[in-house]
Amino acid sequence: MRRALLLVLSPALAAIPSTAADAPAQSWGKAGVSFDAYLADARVCASRGWNADIEDTEAVKVFREGTNRIESLIGTTAAPAIPDPSGMPDPAVLGRQAQIARIVEGTRPRQRFAEVRGVQLGTVERCLTERGYVRFQLTADQRKRLAALPHGSDARRAYLHALASDAKVLAAQPIPVPASPR
Repeated sequence: MRRALLLVLSPALAAIPSTAADAPAQSWGKAGVSFDAYLADARVCASRGWNADIEDTEAVKVFREGTNRIESLIGTTAAPAIPDPSGMPDPAVLGRQAQIARIVEGTRPRQRFAEVRGVQLGTVERCLTERGYVRFQLTADQRKRLAALPHGSDARRAYLHALASDAKVLAAQPIPVPASPR
């Protein structure tokens, strides 16, 4: 159970890329935090991010509108009762498919999913900040070592925790917190 939770929760404290070049450039830490508290905080904050209220976001509104348009289009156009004996696609079906593709394209799904991820990530970051964590920059050597450790391994978690709980690392490698808008 603990291993499965860590696999799901790891993004709360650090990204998990596959090569040294893709190793996370930053992480979150809290001087002196115990390993168990580190994991517990990750679990709580990841859960808050996963369960963030996205209902009133522009992304959800756009997806909902697109879905309603597609459902309306499908509901008002009946499929032919007898397939075309020539085996050629029905032009009406092709037309509906083209309309649906335009509706989907118009929602800009990649952008909308990025907006939702932004809400979730912001929720995780606020949670970590509330718990006293600060963001810190990983050095090239730290990224290289991290990338060499197997994903989900105890060694990788222990290494991240060693960095994240070290007051010297946090003091030497801080990432400034952006000023909040007034």
